[in-house]
Amino acid sequence: MSGKNHNISKVVSFNNFLRFKSLWADLKDAIGGNDKDFTSIKLRKAIFLLSVPMVLEMVMESTFAIFDIYFVSKLGADAVYDIFW
Repeated sequence: MSGKNHNISKVVSFNNFLRFKSLWADLKDAIGGNDKDFTSIKLRKAIFLLSVPMVLEMVMESTFAIFDIYFVSKLGADAVYDIFW
């Protein structure tokens, strides 16, 4: 009985590996900027491919804002206030 459960866990872990491998390939496609016809692929994949660049842009913009506030704060509190208002 335990041998059968062990084989099932191997299949499940292999399926998880294949799913992760597919996700990684989709992520590389999204970053690579390959031309895709979004009307001919699955909707979930199309949304994923379109959302990855937007998420990366938001991460970079947030990082820029943090560094900007850090360096402007060296000038004083009034300088930080002037950035936001």
